[in-house]
Amino acid sequence: MMYDAIVIGGGSGGSAFSKRAAGYGAKVALIERGAQWDTAKGKRLSAGPGGTCVNVGCVPKKLMFMAAAHREMMVGPAATAQGYGVNVPTGAGSIDWKALKERRDKYVAKLNTGYTAGWKKEGVEVIEGIGTFVDSETVAVQCNDGSSRTLKGKHILIACGGLPSEPDIPGVEHAINSDGFFELEEQPKKVAVVGAGYIAVEMAGILHAMGSETHLFFRGDTVLRRGFDPFLVETLMEAMEHHGPILHRNSTPASITKQENKLLTYTATEGPMGEQKAISDFVTRPPMAMRAKISQSWAAILER
Repeated sequence: MMYDAIVIGGGSGGSAFSKRAAGYGAKVALIERGAQWDTAKGKRLSAGPGGTCVNVGCVPKKLMFMAAAHREMMVGPAATAQGYGVNVPTGAGSIDWKALKERRDKYVAKLNTGYTAGWKKEGVEVIEGIGTFVDSETVAVQCNDGSSRTLKGKHILIACGGLPSEPDIPGVEHAINSDGFFELEEQPKKVAVVGAGYIAVEMAGILHAMGSETHLFFRGDTVLRRGFDPFLVETLMEAMEHHGPILHRNSTPASITKQENKLLTYTATEGPMGEQKAISDFVTRPPMAMRAKISQSWAAILER
């Protein structure tokens, strides 16, 4: 069957394209892998309907941020009130992590349902599986149910998003990435966050505001060194130095070791940094197309 368009990936870009094209009468096939995990490594392989933003990015992060912000606004005034003799309940401002996670995940699941319903409403044919190029107008799909299909299309859109990268250091398998942050079943008491980008800064700020002892490790003198206004970076660094996580400048990841008590020791160029409940590496998110060898297949097709 010939489609007007085949879309690989049901994230923000792939979803928007599919619905708009179908709305104009095009016959569209959307290949969406769904949420999948590498159980052996404990790492996410794909986000699910809506992509990174809906499942492990903008949406759940903002919900965690709001919880952290409310706690931060509560704890300071509560301490001040206690200084004036006001009775403040024990545990005021503590995070019920389990309840927060349940509500957050329920909200994300609702958005997943909304995405799939939107595709159906617009007449997009959704195929659950992994797509790879056969030639310039053919995509082979390994379906999640074990079957396989071959699709032909006049136009093919690669929109399979990205996955977090990891530093090449011993013991990195013990760390979690930005996807794994949203799978934590309990709040870490002490955590090392590795990275200088906005994801690392956001996650470190959230964990610190929630009351976790948070250490942020980054290679240079400042965070956000690429693509951000220097005045913004300077203002942020001043704020973090006074109110934020503990900063470790000019720090290069060296190793992670797991202790018998299940705590982790993170070692950087500045030396070991003690036992952590969790270590999170939030470095970069390279395109999933590179890992899935979709773009390489396409390059080979163009050469022919």
